[in-house]
Amino acid sequence: MEKPIRIGAIGCSTIFNKAHGDAILRIPEVFRVAAVCDIDVTKAEAFKRKFHADEVYTDYREMLAKAAIDAVIITTPTAAHCVPTIDSLNAGFHTFCEKPMAMTIDECKLMIAAAKKNNRTLTLGFQSRYAPAWLKIRELVKSGAIGDIMSCTMTQYWDSGIGLYKDWRTSPDVSGGGIIADSAVHWIDIMRIIMGEITSVSAAMIPAPDSPYKNVDDDALVTFTFENGSIGLLRNSWRHRRGLNSSESFEIFGTKGSVVADLRTPWENGGIQKVTLWTRENGTTWEYSCPSTRFVNQMRNFADFVTGKATEDNSFDGLQAMLVQQEIYRAAKERRWIDIKSLRDEI
Repeated sequence: MEKPIRIGAIGCSTIFNKAHGDAILRIPEVFRVAAVCDIDVTKAEAFKRKFHADEVYTDYREMLAKAAIDAVIITTPTAAHCVPTIDSLNAGFHTFCEKPMAMTIDECKLMIAAAKKNNRTLTLGFQSRYAPAWLKIRELVKSGAIGDIMSCTMTQYWDSGIGLYKDWRTSPDVSGGGIIADSAVHWIDIMRIIMGEITSVSAAMIPAPDSPYKNVDDDALVTFTFENGSIGLLRNSWRHRRGLNSSESFEIFGTKGSVVADLRTPWENGGIQKVTLWTRENGTTWEYSCPSTRFVNQMRNFADFVTGKATEDNSFDGLQAMLVQQEIYRAAKERRWIDIKSLRDEI
């Protein structure tokens, strides 16, 4: 039996604690956390204990040089994605990096170039595409169950409260923006998979009335057009309250029917997700009750890259999502539609 892949974790973050690290503990035959690194040694020591790591570092460069690891997972704030990722790839490690990929298009390109130069894969944290609910939605759409696609609506409303403004996510110099920079990348990625390539975007966004940061978007509405002629809407906010387990939803409408999904985040009351196919005749519902499945599936996918079973990573998708994110902000600032297709051809 092959030994588990030894992971070096850069950034002892909440997302690693709740998601990627938790997934690794669920598949010990595939992965184990061998080393953890964080500038906060107390946090790093706590992660060492929880994930049964061998070593603790406060300098990721030292970890890359000395630790007995096979691959690296980076879950630092967005501004600290590019350089550690490039350093990890240059050190010869297949690398998993959280989303958004980086702060700019140019940083994304440098990261992809480093992966190619070193013949290593760069995988982005698009865990939603591995969730059983999203896989079912994609299957239903591809099968023609709802006919030709006309439109879709993605809604993500989290109520993070006023304490949000003490978080790095509300510092544009670190996060790249507000709610759009924080989470829209997931839904951009999913829309590209389900709907096809995005051709143009328009947007409007505002800070919350009680936000101390008037340059940070707390609430956004984004409209899309797609190559197949369909249209889409993304509604997301940090400051909107919905009922328990209903913070995320997706609807897609076609000529023969629709799919309505209650996606429920994995952090709320078990994260049970439901997908319903509606036709003129009836409705059929599928329910998915293990929120960790998306992260386990994602980690298994990363293992395939590390072991050479898969070679085409999703780093280019990260670049595409960054392009759309960048143009959403520009569309809101300039109050106009932005042509994405022509910009995509340039990169």
